[in-house]
Amino acid sequence: MDTAVGRNTNVGNFSSAYYLLEGLSEIGIEYLFCNLGTDHAPIIEEMAHRRKRGEAMPDIVRCPHENTAAHMAGGYALVTGRGFNAVSVASRSRPS
Repeated sequence: MDTAVGRNTNVGNFSSAYYLLEGLSEIGIEYLFCNLGTDHAPIIEEMAHRRKRGEAMPDIVRCPHENTAAHMAGGYALVTGRGFNAVSVASRSRPS
């Protein structure tokens, strides 16, 4: 985390989405392959806050489906040899 941010504010005011995006930026993740939905509102809000504050953040690649996000992220890793992150809906319903 940027120490300047920690010194000037109450760190308790940051959400887990802040730390997720901060951590991804710190380890050099350049792209997030995303299939964002209503479950991701805190992440979307933090993306907007980071842009407003001018803070570093991975570029967003919006994908129409979870499978597309996972395959694009995997393909990126294979071609570039770099890490990736895919964000999609994690919950699955069980058959009755």
